[in-house]
Amino acid sequence: MPDRLGRPKRIVRVCWERLADPSVRGVFNSHLRESFNQIPREVGDIESEWTMFSSSIVDAAIWSCGRKVSGAGHGGNPRTQWWTLEVKDAVKLKKESY
Repeated sequence: MPDRLGRPKRIVRVCWERLADPSVRGVFNSHLRESFNQIPREVGDIESEWTMFSSSIVDAAIWSCGRKVSGAGHGGNPRTQWWTLEVKDAVKLKKESY
């Protein structure tokens, strides 16, 4: 289904902030070492080298840190850190006032 104008989009990203935890960082480093050991050593063009390098990092991060989905949920209300029950009630009160 194509996105409609004004419709909030869901964004899937890697939870990079979890790398602050030493145990997660250790899992990330070990998975990254394994991925780099599987990359062929012969020299290719720079684009293919960069693609293999970046995909290895992202795969290791997804494996160790996980993914986070942000965006709008059901009802169209944004599910962000600042959208709390208090903010929701304040917006509802404002809408009822006008």
